[in-house]
Amino acid sequence: MPIKIQKEKRRCKTLRRLRRLLSKYKIYAILAIVIIVLFAYFFHEYRSEGSIKHVNEITEPCKYPGIDVVTTTVDEKTYRSAIHYPKFTAEALNSEINIYVANMKLRFFNELFQYDERQLKKRPATFYLTFDIYPVADHIYSVVFKKERYFGEGNPEESTNIFIVDI
Repeated sequence: MPIKIQKEKRRCKTLRRLRRLLSKYKIYAILAIVIIVLFAYFFHEYRSEGSIKHVNEITEPCKYPGIDVVTTTVDEKTYRSAIHYPKFTAEALNSEINIYVANMKLRFFNELFQYDERQLKKRPATFYLTFDIYPVADHIYSVVFKKERYFGEGNPEESTNIFIVDI
């Protein structure tokens, strides 16, 4: 029995020390939590500064029947983009074109996030996706996309992609 009492006394003593220690450092813990919350708030505000400033989307008729031109422009602190793509009356064609445009935007943003934001604010990246339509035969057109990307270093990257569509 005396052993149990000694163990109980030691445990009580340890708990008292722990309580004293916690009461001493309670102010430090509260201060640390406040600092973490403030840091998270300002970090969020800093990242929000680069939010999209101006987005404009316009759909206009094309000179070819059954085709409209969709133009989306974005002007942000770290990048600028202008994307032009055709919109057809046939949904199957639209889905293929939309997948292509989405993939090009995704590739641009994946590479954009690898660059330093401060550098991009000094010299914003650019992304342009344009297209030309050439009639091939009755209701058959060649849609030639031209993509240009620039990240503020060296030469811009340019490429083309061709779709043959039957409307």
